[in-house]
Amino acid sequence: MTHDDALECLADHPHLWRFVELTADDNADVEQRDAYRDLVIRLATGEPPGRTPPPVAVDYGTGPARPCGGCPGW
Repeated sequence: MTHDDALECLADHPHLWRFVELTADDNADVEQRDAYRDLVIRLATGEPPGRTPPPVAVDYGTGPARPCGGCPGW
């Protein structure tokens, strides 16, 4: 099943417009687009969700230093 076929199957879904937007060919984030296409197909076929989005990487070592002694301005 293509994602276009799956979108037709989900025509009554309340967030269909968002799926259409996220799965569009002009979505520059290819990894996101493909993951949402997979999700739409799985929703239409009744399969459980497959791919999960990659974890968010947080680098705590590069942020600004916090002053000691409480919030600024107190």
